[in-house]
Amino acid sequence: MHYQDHLTKFFVLRALTSKRAVEVACQLLDIFLMLGAPSILQSDNGSEFTAQIIVELKQLWPRLVIVHGKPRHRQSQGSVGRANIDVKDMLTAWLSDNNTTEWAVGLKFVQFQKRSYPDEDLLNTSPQLQQQNQHQLKLSLKPDKKKFRLRESVLQNPSCNKLRRW
Repeated sequence: MHYQDHLTKFFVLRALTSKRAVEVACQLLDIFLMLGAPSILQSDNGSEFTAQIIVELKQLWPRLVIVHGKPRHRQSQGSVGRANIDVKDMLTAWLSDNNTTEWAVGLKFVQFQKRSYPDEDLLNTSPQLQQQNQHQLKLSLKPDKKKFRLRESVLQNPSCNKLRRW
């Protein structure tokens, strides 16, 4: 699951075992309780599915005020599409580099690595945000691939076993 704030482009990646509304709602609840809930929820999975997610969220959090939003405009949709392709490509590379199929673990490393680079769309927004992000770009260092290699001992660690069940 790829949850993204459209204004800031901040995103959260979550591994799902299914595409059921109740599972998506549980993951979104975790994100909302950590970052704050949006007032509008948009999805590329259709209005019926999004409405089901909202029903599930309101059962978990009765005081939540959230509505289904209109589909994103084309420019924004392209940004999300590109981000999804980036995530898929980065995850494929991570799995290959680490000689593993533990994609739920890899997703965490991809999220970290992707957050290390400013989003191109965000750099092209307002002059203030552009200036802030260009400053951050100057301070950012490209991550060393070796840092993202997963050690076999991590996969064997019992405290990481729950990651496999995602």
